[in-house]
Amino acid sequence: MILAAKTTLDDCLDYISQSHPEDIELGLERVRDVYAALGLERRCKRIVLVAGTNGKGSTVAMIEAGMEALGFSTGSYTSPHIRRYNERVRLRGEPVSDEALVSSFQQVERARGAVPLTYFEFGTLAALALLEPRELDVLILEIGLGGRLDAVNIADPDISVITSISLDHTDWLGDTLDAIGREKAGILREGRPAVLGEDMPASVFEVAETLGCPVFQYGNNLEWSGDGAGLKTPYGEIACARPAMLSVPLNNLALAVTACDWLYRDLSRTRPAPDAWSAVSTCFGQLSFPGRLERVSDTPPVYLDVGHNPHAASFLARFLAEQKAGSDMPVYAVYSSLADKDANGVVQALGAVVDFWYVAELDVPRAMSKAHLMNAVGQQTENVLSFPNLENALKTAIHSAEKDNAILLIFGSFYVVEEAHSLLRCYD
Repeated sequence: MILAAKTTLDDCLDYISQSHPEDIELGLERVRDVYAALGLERRCKRIVLVAGTNGKGSTVAMIEAGMEALGFSTGSYTSPHIRRYNERVRLRGEPVSDEALVSSFQQVERARGAVPLTYFEFGTLAALALLEPRELDVLILEIGLGGRLDAVNIADPDISVITSISLDHTDWLGDTLDAIGREKAGILREGRPAVLGEDMPASVFEVAETLGCPVFQYGNNLEWSGDGAGLKTPYGEIACARPAMLSVPLNNLALAVTACDWLYRDLSRTRPAPDAWSAVSTCFGQLSFPGRLERVSDTPPVYLDVGHNPHAASFLARFLAEQKAGSDMPVYAVYSSLADKDANGVVQALGAVVDFWYVAELDVPRAMSKAHLMNAVGQQTENVLSFPNLENALKTAIHSAEKDNAILLIFGSFYVVEEAHSLLRCYD
């Protein structure tokens, strides 16, 4: 076994990145075969699956933090990472060690034999091998792409969450909201709760009805009280107040609170006391989400965000409009994207709030060309500069934001945020 000789995490990641010719290959047969060969004994008490077009990672983080604040032990798996691979696999809110990951990758390598696995499939199986056998109260798993055929869907959830659905990854999931909704609804299980975000397509409800899932939906039977002191649900009001400062949509917060409430009741056969929810609300107000409106500077205000589709861009636009309200601070944006994303829709969503754009092509195989980026921005405004690389765009934008007392948004994908994190070290 080649991987058995790998002793560092970087060695393992290099190996698995080269072990399969495709980045994405939907389908569960190969993953199920290797999962069965691993012979894992599930000791975690409850499993949560989280799917959606946007907001999956932050919702996972809130469920994780909320359950820990309520006194339960957690594990979680998300993707992709921004700084270190270890961010993907967490125990009790902390990234696992290199050694634990290496051991788990080697375990998967022994089990897979000649079965080919993609990078994501390898990582998913390694995470499950590391987390499922532990005696945890709750394991929270983020779906990577879609739902029905995603590798994470081999897990058997006790409760499933779908945060949002919009047009994205249409080559893989379908080119209508109903088609995409049906794929994401593949994480639902017979008779088990479905916690849904607002504006779900009809196909999601059709799947839930067929499976007899109790449905909790934000904007339907989940809504915040008028004073924001609690979340109204079919089981009564949850006394978890909306935090004053939270850089995620209330939709995602409501879904996380609902999932925490159901898990608490299912595990404890009772409901959390109001003071327990007070601790959860405080915890949520203190959370920061890497790459999700992550504020990395105060002078000038600099935010990093992985938003890469029109739905995410609309949330960014609302947030930025609130930040500049009552002031004369302009908003500058450094933007890049992968080639399969709707750049026109993204720029259109932000067009009314961004005053100046800085665009550059990413140095990755799937990068959107500079010409395409310029065309997308150019349809909305003439206030745009292009650069040969992201480093030059960042340096110029930061200098301009400092000089003009502007808010700076750096966004477009995980690749943009990852590179920005690395480059911004020289401005610390």
